[in-house]
Amino acid sequence: MLASPDIYGHQGREPEQSINFVTCHDGFTLNDLVSYDKKHNEANGESNRDGADANLSWNCGVEGPTEDLSVEALRNRQVKNFLAVNLLALAPR
Repeated sequence: MLASPDIYGHQGREPEQSINFVTCHDGFTLNDLVSYDKKHNEANGESNRDGADANLSWNCGVEGPTEDLSVEALRNRQVKNFLAVNLLALAPR
């Protein structure tokens, strides 16, 4: 896995000089990424206009919070998968 080779690949940078992330807090957290298909920023008074609309998220079968233990287990596994991919991503040499 390579992180941003189109940006950093030709500059001879080391892996630790690359910033890799799955999601950011601008409208969607990592928990939101596995809990919602669409953003729900209604409560902040921005009429859901803030943050990106293209979050490439998946709610694991239930939109938002749930008591379903199998959905919560899948979400937890997805978060761990995202973190593992992020930690294993290397910038090209």
